[in-house]
Amino acid sequence: MKKENQIVPAESVKTATVEGEVGKEPFGILGFQHENCVFSIAFSHDSKYIAAGGDDKKLTVYDLTSKAQVHEFKHEESVNSIAFSHDSKYIAAGGYDKKLTVYDLTSKAQVHEFKHKRSVHSIAFSHDSKYIAAGGDDKKLTVYDLTSKAQVHEFKHESWVSSIAFSHDSKYIAAGGYDKKLTVYDLTSKAQPS
Repeated sequence: MKKENQIVPAESVKTATVEGEVGKEPFGILGFQHENCVFSIAFSHDSKYIAAGGDDKKLTVYDLTSKAQVHEFKHEESVNSIAFSHDSKYIAAGGYDKKLTVYDLTSKAQVHEFKHKRSVHSIAFSHDSKYIAAGGDDKKLTVYDLTSKAQVHEFKHESWVSSIAFSHDSKYIAAGGYDKKLTVYDLTSKAQPS
């Protein structure tokens, strides 16, 4: 019998169905076993996929219809943050390998790798899928253009950036972190909104 919180090798258990009465015991419809801690999860915006990244140094993508693993992207270090583009064409991962890596979900190819000087803790795609941003131990919020692969904005912080998000109109980006601040930036002017 499997003990609670027992780690099972990923190749031995890919999916599991959990049944139970709501309110009486944990209830779930699907489970995917990983080799180590999971730090970040995300659903694709078309709801076809769910992905996880963590201490197993992998970004793993699962198909929700077939309940099967469809992609596995290996990293040199732990994966701290993952995100799908809003057009569901790309998935990205950032982590202790000091990289923000973008992959094409159709071809399974690496699209680009943006290098950072320190660990990446949070990533996000803009809602128009034109930009991707990363924040981390380098005390910066960095925004990249996905077409040109160029850095288009860099906002410095007093400490680590641990969380970022774009507004739905892709006009603003916000960052929060160890400086105990939530800061919102206007991407059209590079200034903080007043």
